[in-house]
Amino acid sequence: MNPTTLTVFSYVFIAATLVFGFIAPEVAFWMRIAAVLPVGYIVLAQYYYFRSTSRKLKSGIKSRNLKFFTESIPNYKFPDYFLAIEHLVKQHTLVRKLERAHYQGLGGILNRNIDDLGDLLGDEIDNLAWDTSYKESTQMPEDCFWVLRYKSSHEDYKNKTIDVILRLRYSRQYHVGVFETATTNPEIAKEIKKWAYQYTNENSIYRNKLISVNIIESRVRRGFDEMPTQLQIFFKNMSQIAEEEIILEDHHRNIIKRNIFDFAEHKKDLLELGVSGQKGILLYGPPGTGKTFTCRYIYSKIPNITTIIVTGQHLSEIRSICQIAKAYQPSLLIMEDVDMAFSSREINFYSTAMGDFMDELDGLKDDDNLIFLMTTNAIERVESAIRDRPGRINQCIKFDYPKDPLRKMCFEHFLKAYDSSALDFDYLVKLTGKVSQVFIKELVLHAVHIALEKTGFDKTAFKLQNEHFKEAFDELTSQNSKYVDSILGFR
Repeated sequence: MNPTTLTVFSYVFIAATLVFGFIAPEVAFWMRIAAVLPVGYIVLAQYYYFRSTSRKLKSGIKSRNLKFFTESIPNYKFPDYFLAIEHLVKQHTLVRKLERAHYQGLGGILNRNIDDLGDLLGDEIDNLAWDTSYKESTQMPEDCFWVLRYKSSHEDYKNKTIDVILRLRYSRQYHVGVFETATTNPEIAKEIKKWAYQYTNENSIYRNKLISVNIIESRVRRGFDEMPTQLQIFFKNMSQIAEEEIILEDHHRNIIKRNIFDFAEHKKDLLELGVSGQKGILLYGPPGTGKTFTCRYIYSKIPNITTIIVTGQHLSEIRSICQIAKAYQPSLLIMEDVDMAFSSREINFYSTAMGDFMDELDGLKDDDNLIFLMTTNAIERVESAIRDRPGRINQCIKFDYPKDPLRKMCFEHFLKAYDSSALDFDYLVKLTGKVSQVFIKELVLHAVHIALEKTGFDKTAFKLQNEHFKEAFDELTSQNSKYVDSILGFR
């Protein structure tokens, strides 16, 4: 039974004994004896109450004076906050650190009858493995307490030491972190919260890294409400694309240089001349024409920038993704296949992602250092969603099937690793016609396989001939299906 209920019951029982003493004097003696038990309980309850409200933890903090502050943090920021607190305690005096799993809030824990944090009963602590880069990870406790003597920078508390208890825990059920502060002064809690927010943004493990953002689908319900969708960040590893590896028309190369590379390098001067501080660039065209590869090339050429890659359905949380980009700027936000999420209401009535994205663009400040790079295979689906709000996309670049000179460059590039002395490149260009760069690459690999097969898989006799490409081309296009041709990048 709840202690408060027991106390109320005790008072009711005592009142009843007094009433029965008047109504039935013959049992009054025994009723008074029976009343001793609830009276004793009340005395003990009051004793422990005053003891708990006046006690000190062994750290010297009076628990009755503490005020508690709780903040939920996105799951991906948990390692940043843990590292931030570990940095904070080094700048102040750490009294005690305790790793112990508890499912009760800090206020509920410290309001119990304990004399020391070490007296807390809890489950065995579990360490969580968090990636801190593509190749590195570290173990962090899922529930940790720090007691410290905090020296505030606040004008009213300079040269004073304030007692503070910090707690950081991770909820596996709801995929969120919880940051709790207990101190005697609300201003100190606000100061620590502000510092933690700034420190985790400026020193984040994600800053200047290549990351991807995915949605954690939530099926957890609290009461009748489903918990909000959470985002998860993964480190990615992409090989750098050298200048000679990218095959672009000169016109496209110049547009990319002006709108992205020069913009990133000379942004300060451009801002002073009234040029907007953000860039929205849309790469569009058929599949396999080099849009994604160009994005990798752009990422490779810009130093000291946080590159965020988001694809397809994960763009539905574009508001939160833009907040991540702003927190870790300068940022390059690469959004692939935006037509999957940014289609018009005529196509997808329930889609709000495009509107959310436009609102985020409208809310950016001139000094925000962000570049938005989008790709789509179906610009007609995106166009109708954008046309009512023009001016947000600064440049559109069409990636079409390569023309003759560019196809020849593609063959020369993909054949660098082979002896191509017997090949007629003009013949190969004429053979392929309207195909994508991806199709040309696949054609080369097919021809290599066929040529090696003709020698009985004897590499010493291997030599590419025009007929190998003709056989490979006929094999790739033999299905006579527009759907198969579309998949392979052939028109």
